[in-house]
Amino acid sequence: MLSSSTAHTFFLVFDASRRPTLDDEWSGGQAVSLPLASAPEVAWEQLRLPLALRRHRIDVFHRPSGAGGLALRPLAGSRVVVTVHDAIPLKYREDYLRNVAHRAFFAFQMSLSRRADAVITVSETSKHDLVTIGRFAPSKIAVIGEGVDRDFLTAGPGDAPAGGAPYLLAMGAGEPRKNVARVIEGFLRVAGRIDHRLLLVGGPWRGRRAVIPPSASGRVQDVGAVTNAQLGALYRGAAAFIYPSLDEGFGLPVLEAMACGTPVVTSRAGSLAEIAGAAALYVDPRDPSAIGDAILEVVTDPVRRSALVAAGQARVRLFSWEAAARQTIEVYERVAASG
Repeated sequence: MLSSSTAHTFFLVFDASRRPTLDDEWSGGQAVSLPLASAPEVAWEQLRLPLALRRHRIDVFHRPSGAGGLALRPLAGSRVVVTVHDAIPLKYREDYLRNVAHRAFFAFQMSLSRRADAVITVSETSKHDLVTIGRFAPSKIAVIGEGVDRDFLTAGPGDAPAGGAPYLLAMGAGEPRKNVARVIEGFLRVAGRIDHRLLLVGGPWRGRRAVIPPSASGRVQDVGAVTNAQLGALYRGAAAFIYPSLDEGFGLPVLEAMACGTPVVTSRAGSLAEIAGAAALYVDPRDPSAIGDAILEVVTDPVRRSALVAAGQARVRLFSWEAAARQTIEVYERVAASG
């Protein structure tokens, strides 16, 4: 966004006690860093922040980090844009909204988002869900896809982790909708016919990790949380990325794997078919046999594998953070002009 050709000035507003790493790049020219004194979260966002917006005469305030907004908008004097990535918490309340207090606070945040001047979401699937489940006005929603970070755009194969055997990569740890249990089951159905291991990547989800059957301990390995650089190397070294999620608002890991030259096995659930197009091998995510068959196909058919790699690298070029930044600025300009 800062490199875009625009006359606008961008302010990065944050709690001074929690300085974001992005602040290192947010200085000079059109970028102004604006730390505000610390306060309890709600008081900071709903009182200290709007007062600062008015003091600095901010035309458009963008909350990019999920449901929320300004309860006292007249105090700020700014137009409001929010990014709501998806409606996953509304679709899986028992997994994501764990108690009455959490549900009430999320409902409050969503009500603020519905009052915003514009809402950005990341896929047509998420827009549909926000309209039908979240009761958002469709006319307010702009769909702006995500991009792939530089860590995943560097060429060259990765190295296999310690152990040296070829491997397949899956992601999600203990988060139920990531469907890792069925990935493990599908892999074990065909493990006797291939030499590959299955590596699972991702930190624990609310204290839960993937359950690896004792009989699979030599073939399935939980790598845990990794950095972006480490994840890029794991993608590039994998024979395939296995990601048959039960639901996604976007599905960024699919694009990351494609950018690294790794064939992708995924599902058509949520936004995944919208994002992957014809560049992935699709399976029924609730059928471990189908997952196993897809693993076998992508590992043993070099022609099919090469076609998926080529299609994936072409597909990922349709998405970029530069395009997302341009489209986001267009939303700001439209909102500012409407005021």
